[in-house]
Amino acid sequence: MSPNDENHSNAGSQVNRIPGVTLDDADFIHTAYGSHHPVTGEGHTFDMSKDLDLEILKALIQDGIDSGPATVFDLEKFLEEMRSKSKDITSA
Repeated sequence: MSPNDENHSNAGSQVNRIPGVTLDDADFIHTAYGSHHPVTGEGHTFDMSKDLDLEILKALIQDGIDSGPATVFDLEKFLEEMRSKSKDITSA
């Protein structure tokens, strides 16, 4: 699926509005300099200009702002759900 396909989960990303830059479903950024993950740094290329790197960072921050208010994350509930799923898998 192309990052510019409207069914793509990141199709509306501000990153995809930067000429020559796309953000794919796995959150990897693709440029003429290569591909990298903005959070983990995996595949990061140091050939990319600082201006382009800054423009991508600004677009990612804007995506976060545009995504709406933060939601409460209940860690205990999440862990209990994971434990329950794990029990279901191991008992099958």
